[in-house]
Amino acid sequence: MNLALAAALLISMAACTNSPKKEAATTDPATTAAVATATDTTTTLVMTGTFEGTLPAASSEGIRTSLTVNADSTYSYKQEYIGEKDANFETSGIYHLIGKDLIELVTPSSGEKTYYKRVETGYMLSDSLGTVNQGELAEHYILKLR
Repeated sequence: MNLALAAALLISMAACTNSPKKEAATTDPATTAAVATATDTTTTLVMTGTFEGTLPAASSEGIRTSLTVNADSTYSYKQEYIGEKDANFETSGIYHLIGKDLIELVTPSSGEKTYYKRVETGYMLSDSLGTVNQGELAEHYILKLR
């Protein structure tokens, strides 16, 4: 009986040692760094800059708008209501990146928040969830890279 127990023990040990070994996944640090750098550079270049356009307005011909997004999380936002007297507004402050394509502009003096979603052609005015205008005037809510 001891011989049978010893044989069973040897067989089970042999089964454990002959199991295929899983090789650890390896990642080439140079490849990872290159992808991260390319991604980071693309994000920085695409997300920052000066974007301009004319937004629709009910009370005037439109709102000439300029948004400068800086790499240091600051922005400058200028709006001119076309055809109206003393209707130029300029604010600056900080912005927060929400997700990968939505920025929240925060005006420090008032706490007012404005949202823009990064789209292929520039920044599009949106709500806090990143929902953009899908109507016939949608293209007029886009500020394009200057």
